[in-house]
Amino acid sequence: MPQPGDSAPFVELFVFFFTIVFVRTQITYWLARAVATQTMKRTHDPHSLLARSTRWMHGPRTTHGMVTVRRWGPLAVFLSFFATGTKTILNAAAGLIRMPFGIYLPAMVLGCIAHSLIYSLVGWAAWVAAVQAAAGSPLGLALFILALIAIIAVIIMKRRRLDTARSTPPRG
Repeated sequence: MPQPGDSAPFVELFVFFFTIVFVRTQITYWLARAVATQTMKRTHDPHSLLARSTRWMHGPRTTHGMVTVRRWGPLAVFLSFFATGTKTILNAAAGLIRMPFGIYLPAMVLGCIAHSLIYSLVGWAAWVAAVQAAAGSPLGLALFILALIAIIAVIIMKRRRLDTARSTPPRG
């Protein structure tokens, strides 16, 4: 647990965050690109990962992401790193529309650099401040743990609702 006065070296934090976002974004792009290729060839089992991926690919958020990437191209990919909740959708959309990798990669790398700078400077400082505040008192630690549990519970409930909505056939 961080101690007062501790600070992580900037370069190590930057490399850590860059590596995570780079690998995650590359996996997203290449999986989406593979899904786009494979769905053109076959989708037999409605419960397979490929079939579920195809349904996700035709969902409203992904469709909106593909429209955005088609319209704005690499700029949309770069800007996705600045807005919460857009990175996965827009980078997957780039893979789904099969954006040429030579155009995609520079925008993605610049986005990864921006993302890593934000997290290395602001994000880490906020995290350390939250942990130090929580560790300073038993009540603070309890509130911090309760907040984490509440966030996890909300995420689980939203995913269950979404899964239920997807599996329920439309009425009428």
